[in-house]
Amino acid sequence: MLCGDCVYEAQHDLRNAVYARAGIFSQSYDQACQDEAARLAYVGVTRGMRRVFWCVDKPKGVNTVFKNG
Repeated sequence: MLCGDCVYEAQHDLRNAVYARAGIFSQSYDQACQDEAARLAYVGVTRGMRRVFWCVDKPKGVNTVFKNG
């Protein structure tokens, strides 16, 4: 069971600057965190033996309910 969304929306100006100044990273800190959030979601979704339940908040303005038929 997965709880929550896998979206990384924060912005860390100082950490991005440290990554850029270090010169050893090919992406910013924020991009690395976005990639890591996607990897964790992929691992969570692909490890279910029979079923995977992913519970997230319903986006505003969405009235559709999806059911496994």
